[in-house]
Amino acid sequence: MRRLIHEAQKRTAQEDLERRLVAGRDSGKALEISPEYLEMKRRELLAHHGRKKSRPRSRMLEQGRYFRREQARKSLVAGVREVAVQFEVQRVGSNIPSK
Repeated sequence: MRRLIHEAQKRTAQEDLERRLVAGRDSGKALEISPEYLEMKRRELLAHHGRKKSRPRSRMLEQGRYFRREQARKSLVAGVREVAVQFEVQRVGSNIPSK
């Protein structure tokens, strides 16, 4: 049953993709995308939306604190793992019979 549902979903998705491709092909004259065209579009977008604003200093500081906190957490986790490994080695080593 699941296989039939999955095949039906795949078939529907394929039909939708083909429908969209045909609609895109028939939507009008094709454009040649050149570096000049991309630069023109970039200038239009910047003129319409404005330049990207820099992040406020408080936001940058907050992210820096998060980064340092994350580094400290990773360091702590690594230290705990190292101690756990050493403890396990000592525990296993003490159970080895001597010859």
